[in-house]
Amino acid sequence: MARTRAPVAPSDKPKSARSIAPSGESPGREADIHRDGADFGATNLAAMAQANAVLMEGLGAIGATVYAYAWASFSSAASVARSMIDARSFVDVVALNHDFAQTALEGMIANSARVAEIGVRTTSEALKPLSEHVADTISKLNHPTKL
Repeated sequence: MARTRAPVAPSDKPKSARSIAPSGESPGREADIHRDGADFGATNLAAMAQANAVLMEGLGAIGATVYAYAWASFSSAASVARSMIDARSFVDVVALNHDFAQTALEGMIANSARVAEIGVRTTSEALKPLSEHVADTISKLNHPTKL
């Protein structure tokens, strides 16, 4: 004896996955969620690009500062070496070496402070668009929009 299925009433038919969003909302809400996700990704990318641009500019400034310091140090060392060759006594050589070492140390400390200042400024400027984006995201998560 063959079994037959009872006819299914129209109200008992299963609904397709496309007609109901996971939360039971209409498909329009699902499209809004996808659009919001795309907008979120685009703003993430924009914030990262802006932070990267600031970071690259800061690294360029650090590189230029280090290069200028290295060039000045090399010029100073060459000048002191010429002076040491022309020195008349050992006392003059020691005095030149002392002055050179003191000047080099002071220059290194000043340059280190300058590089640190550029680094701190660059870091804060690079993190600014990211922190603004995070704050905006947190505010949107705390206050979801009603459709």
